[in-house]
Amino acid sequence: DPLDYFDVLKTTGLSPTGAPKDKFHFTDDSLEYCQLSQGGVSAGYGVTWAFLSTIPPRELLVAYTEPNTPATDNGLLRGARILEIDGVDINADTQAGVDVLNAGLFPASLGESHDFTIQDPDGTVRSITMVSQEITVATVQNTDVIDTPTGRVGYMTFTAFRAPSEAALIDAIDTLNQGACIYDLVLDLRYNGGGFGDISSQLGYM
Repeated sequence: DPLDYFDVLKTTGLSPTGAPKDKFHFTDDSLEYCQLSQGGVSAGYGVTWAFLSTIPPRELLVAYTEPNTPATDNGLLRGARILEIDGVDINADTQAGVDVLNAGLFPASLGESHDFTIQDPDGTVRSITMVSQEITVATVQNTDVIDTPTGRVGYMTFTAFRAPSEAALIDAIDTLNQGACIYDLVLDLRYNGGGFGDISSQLGYM
């Protein structure tokens, strides 16, 4: 079977920290992959998770959110901590519990409803319910100009080298290029998972 053969080709080796060496090779449904890579569309809540620790005691935070999504509708902010999902503690140590956590974090289809207990960055603990929907990823975000003692600094977050990024990148570079008079540029790629070489090349040219 092609999928079994693909898995055999991947290394099962672990890094000194115990994490898998191969985090980058995967298989996906063709239609879902095309929707995501060509259109930036996937099922979800519009939140990217930051796993600071994947083993108990787990530490799972909100890394960033997409605008106008279930995540932002529920007031999720960067740095919010996940405590429970569908009544299961984030430190569940059974396979059944881990399966519930993963199902809630990564909904497989549209219209899935999952309950979360979260702790906001200010320490407030509250419960929210998010329903998965089609999320169009805004790969270019937070384009801004910051005044510093050594000159104006341009800033932009770029989260994926996907096909729909082209127009947004052009708009962002135009914004920074037209009258901004920036001396330095911070290109924030912390959450960028890669993508198409032609998009990365185009960004380099710009």
